[in-house]
Amino acid sequence: MESFRPHLKDRLRRAFREGSEQELMRRARTPDQITRIREIGERSATRINRAQHLFRELYEARIGRETKRLMNERAALKRELKLSGIRSDAFDGVSLRHAAERAARQRQEQLVARIRQASDQQKRAVVGLPDRRNGNVREPLRAVFERTRQRS
Repeated sequence: MESFRPHLKDRLRRAFREGSEQELMRRARTPDQITRIREIGERSATRINRAQHLFRELYEARIGRETKRLMNERAALKRELKLSGIRSDAFDGVSLRHAAERAARQRQEQLVARIRQASDQQKRAVVGLPDRRNGNVREPLRAVFERTRQRS
């Protein structure tokens, strides 16, 4: 899950901050407006970071659980083969391991896609800050988490 490149992230954040500073000077009329908009920006940035950390922890826990489940499945299959007395080269554990790895990889890819989708939604929610004044309120992070929790 090393798609978060730290240096690139910092560069993007700096560019975003500088751009938003210029935008602030252009948009805000009073100093208290400037501080208010800044606070909103900071809050949304911390929310995004928190979401990314949460997702990463969730991802690692999921991988651990998946590996354990596959190992148990493999052991059970080996036991069954031993009991049934089949001594075939097709069941020598190698093909079994391949199948287990493939299943784990597919699950990982699905999870990564879901995480990317949710973080994109979060970015859109932050980009849509000015729309909130017009009454187009994007759904909060809580709702996004609820949906991912229901899906998993």
